[in-house]
Formats: sequence, structure tokens, C-alpha cells
Amino acid sequence: MNTNNLSTLRKHITPFYGDHLPEQIRYRDRAGREVVIPTHTATLDELAFAIQMASEEQSLASRRRAALDELYLNARKSGAIGADRISDIGWKE
Repeated sequence: MNTNNLSTLRKHITPFYGDHLPEQIRYRDRAGREVVIPTHTATLDELAFAIQMASEEQSLASRRRAALDELYLNARKSGAIGADRISDIGWKE
């Protein structure tokens, strides 16, 4: 990708987010196939689809983190310490 195109796009958003603007966006087409295109060539619809996909990924990551948090907290409640393996914990019901 032409770095100048991305630099130009970054001028149109807050500097904090500019560093995170991807060179390429990803979204799923009607058939469910992943499409990857340069950000600077995207249509507004393609950008909206990429936002939807990013939101779905964020939700999945959030649920994964919550599951890990709950497992960690329940292990601690069961008396486990940092060096204990998850498989060796005597879980409290």
C-alpha cells in the first residue's frame, strides 16, 4: 500500500486513533468469505462491514477474557496458588 494514502487518511481522524488505522480492512461478503482490501480503496459500505466484523471480534475477545477471569477467580476461591496447574486444582463445588 502507498504509505502516503494512509498518512492522508490519518489526517482525518483523531491522532490517538490514527496510529491504529489499519492499512487493510477485513469483512465478510454475502457468502461468508473473508475479504481483505486496502483501507484507502474501501467504500463506505465496506468500511461499515469492517466495523461490524471488528465489533464481533471484540465481543468474542471480551467473552473469552470473562471466561478466563471467572476460571481464575474460582481457582483462587478453591485455594489454588499461582504455581498450581489448573488440572491439579481441588475445585470447590
